[in-house]
Amino acid sequence: MILNLLDTLQVAGEEIRHSMILAWLLDREETHAQDNLGFSLFLKHLKNTGLNIKYADTQYWVLREKRGSESRIDLEVAARGKFIIHIENKIYSDEICSDDGNHQTRREWRDLQHRARELGVQPANVHGLYLTLDGHQATNPEKFRAISWQQIADVLDDFSAQAQAKPVSLFAAHYADVLRQMTFEMTQIYENEN
Repeated sequence: MILNLLDTLQVAGEEIRHSMILAWLLDREETHAQDNLGFSLFLKHLKNTGLNIKYADTQYWVLREKRGSESRIDLEVAARGKFIIHIENKIYSDEICSDDGNHQTRREWRDLQHRARELGVQPANVHGLYLTLDGHQATNPEKFRAISWQQIADVLDDFSAQAQAKPVSLFAAHYADVLRQMTFEMTQIYENEN
């Protein structure tokens, strides 16, 4: 068992806390003072999802809890006229299905399309990502590509190795270890259930 600061703070299962850390990693304006390093590494590690590494060279922003007309997305990373990425983060939960049977990522995709038109982003540069501990697919897999927190841990490892500030490096390395432990524990639960 590794030291897990999130467990100590009793917030390991709170999706919003993980979204906050992911936003911190991706946002060039954040306290890590590493400019676009985190976002560049994120794009590099997830290039198989259709993301373009050149997005990191734009004047992008990172927003949390962005409301649309039908949904609220955990993270938005975007640059007007260039690209938009919406990330739906799930830790120990699955998609929410409304009373009419409309799944969360379907509603979020409609909001993402509307937001892309607002920002003048071409369809090829509109991306939905569904982030879970085990990387399972969304109910809308053709629109929201599945990614795992293990992939984010890999990004954090590279970020830790390249960060110029020791406290930032240590934090990123610790959080990567925490994510791997959480992923391992979830795998053990699934194996014991089957």
